[in-house]
Amino acid sequence: MDKGNAQPDTEQDSILLCSFHLYFQLLRSYCVRLLDKMLLFSAFYLSLAGMGVIAATTRETSNCVPVSFHFSVSALNTVWLSPPDPGSETSILDFFYSGLANGTGPAVAGTTKETGTFQINGIYCSPTREKSGQALQVLVHGITYDKSIWSGTGYGAQYDWQAFATNQGYHTLAIDRLGHGSNPERPDPLAVVQGSFHIEMIHKLISIVRNQSGNPLGRTFNKVVYVSHSYGGWVGTGLIARYPKDVDAMVLTGFSTVPNFAPFANSKLRSAALLAPGRFPGLPLGYITFGESSGRKAAFFAGNFDPAFPALDYASQETWTIGETGSLGFTSTSPVDYTGPLFLATGADDAIFCQPPKTACEALVQNSKQFYPNVKKFGFFVPENTGHTLTRHYSAPATFAKVHRFLNEALGKC
Repeated sequence: MDKGNAQPDTEQDSILLCSFHLYFQLLRSYCVRLLDKMLLFSAFYLSLAGMGVIAATTRETSNCVPVSFHFSVSALNTVWLSPPDPGSETSILDFFYSGLANGTGPAVAGTTKETGTFQINGIYCSPTREKSGQALQVLVHGITYDKSIWSGTGYGAQYDWQAFATNQGYHTLAIDRLGHGSNPERPDPLAVVQGSFHIEMIHKLISIVRNQSGNPLGRTFNKVVYVSHSYGGWVGTGLIARYPKDVDAMVLTGFSTVPNFAPFANSKLRSAALLAPGRFPGLPLGYITFGESSGRKAAFFAGNFDPAFPALDYASQETWTIGETGSLGFTSTSPVDYTGPLFLATGADDAIFCQPPKTACEALVQNSKQFYPNVKKFGFFVPENTGHTLTRHYSAPATFAKVHRFLNEALGKC
């Protein structure tokens, strides 16, 4: 056989050569597809890096510890003309639903001074490498949530606001509002646990972390950022209306100045102690929550999210009080005189504070600035395919990145 022009000597050799040829063709095809995927991944990775999202997945280790604050507070709380029977779930829910029906809340008789000494629990996280500014973010949850929403509730780093913030050099303090989370007291849900009382408690807490070196955080801060979700935005707006110098920047998530209460009016609500007596034994009936997972899902989720989230979210839901939502007049009835930076982040499909399409939602969120006419810097972000609880949607890392880019610019951080 001429080795310069080799030919297969047998049919077996021919089959073998064909097999090798097919193998190399398949290998080449696989390598091309693999290379394409690597290039796509690289482009995606770089796009995330450009937004700052990569910080969420390559974050520095933060130091997080539980903390507790103890202090006394007084507030002028609302008194209603016809309060509900505290021992009747039906009376309590009628009180809540009737307020939604007329759009202004139940009829108010006036105000009264409420005073008490309470404990506020939180999770304090400090960065391993602090950047300039010594800024503390005070994180305030919405209704039916607690402080764990800011740490992702164990569902992964991509939902962890505190991890992202500490990687950016911020200190964070996620608190449980009075009557919620791990706080030991459950005060009267109508007379005491109201928005006005929350405002005074957060004002006192901010004063402590600014001025008292022996505070539970072990240090003071000369810059404080108020960060909230949903109902926390009303509390924050009320805070800067009364105390416009309390904070150096505001971030309101899941919020606008034009709420839609239909998701609550259309949901079956229950007194938490009757719905889940094992979780809420002895809780006053005025602490209420969603009675069905479907109603909660419709109110809080839309677009793109892990399909396992709504059931987990319902199983871990917290409460709110009829005093908190009995009247929203505590916040402010006229534009506030706050002059610091303000950023709003609200999902394009938020059923409570925005309405699709995205362009309409963006206009609504942008127009919310009219209630804060004197802010020196304003920004907003409306992530697509995102519902009310935007930190539990796939867009959460993009939201984190947008917020912190704004804060870094507004506060002069590197």
